[in-house]
Amino acid sequence: MAVFNNRFYTYLKTLLKNTVENNKPAWENDILAVRLINPDESAPSCILSGKQCAEISSTSNILTVLTIAFPNGILYQSVNRETERRIVVLKKGFSKIPATTNATIVKGTGVDLDKQTVLDVYASHGLSHAMKEFSNRWNFTEINHRADGLAQALSNLDGSIAQNLKIRWDAILKWKNAPRGKREQVFEYLPMSRSLFFHWWNNFMRLGILGLADFGKELLRSSKIKPSNEAQIVIDRLQHPERSDSFYVQRLSSMGIKVKRDAIAKVFKRWEIGNFNSLFVSDLKRLELSHDDKEEQPLRSSTSNPVRKVDENFFYQLAGMKNYSMPISAPGIFALWVYVEELGLFPFISDFRHTHPD
Repeated sequence: MAVFNNRFYTYLKTLLKNTVENNKPAWENDILAVRLINPDESAPSCILSGKQCAEISSTSNILTVLTIAFPNGILYQSVNRETERRIVVLKKGFSKIPATTNATIVKGTGVDLDKQTVLDVYASHGLSHAMKEFSNRWNFTEINHRADGLAQALSNLDGSIAQNLKIRWDAILKWKNAPRGKREQVFEYLPMSRSLFFHWWNNFMRLGILGLADFGKELLRSSKIKPSNEAQIVIDRLQHPERSDSFYVQRLSSMGIKVKRDAIAKVFKRWEIGNFNSLFVSDLKRLELSHDDKEEQPLRSSTSNPVRKVDENFFYQLAGMKNYSMPISAPGIFALWVYVEELGLFPFISDFRHTHPD
């Protein structure tokens, strides 16, 4: 569980954005890492004041640096774990769901949230508009887990999680500062194997200092019922409380997902469906619309089934197009027919017997 506060969000977004734009490893765009490894180099700062930059330049202790950069921690504590999970599940199930709608649905569980809080959850899981451009390149599940681990480290600087982070950072700093040609000798003094060092080095290359943090608590455990499917059946059950658990077993089975009724029952129990007080206008039916950028428009109903007569050779031409392309001069008979039909001219022309092949 990790909902980034504004300071950490700005820091992380700047790191990811600069990594994409200059095509350099993430650590080279991590303002904290750069200032520690190359204190003489000027590094752009999105969160540090002049006083904080001076304080950071005077230490190499990564825990001290993180405390200076994030004096109030990196996470908001206003959303409990289960509420955060529900927001994420709904967003994964209905990708176009607005924050206000998500908040209204969650309010049915007795939790009152504002729009900004929901947007903070979206951003922390790579589901917001601003973060989606990075979600194809980075695994936000990992980012969120490591952010939770980093928050745990900052909450107890003497604990094992914080000390492990410091050990990894010190190892990287020693390796980076060693003269070229002598870096292999550094491994003789590191408190970890060579292979383990490069595991953390690769994480550092991908995520900067965040990559050195342990995983925190897992928000969405792996399950046969994916979060997107969970959201769909929860909303459907709220709309149709008369449907049995077996109905959803069969629905998932048709999608190739084999589960038993107790798995469905656990989902509904977790959402407290029995106590759910739906406050969503139009009874949640808006969520059944397409996930496309534009909502699907209802098809116009036809009042009749008109019969159009064409020359027999025309069908042969159409059949031949399956294997051989046929050049059609603009606008082409196909486009012409569409316009004639759309403008309602076909019956008018038909009265003059100009539409019959004979």
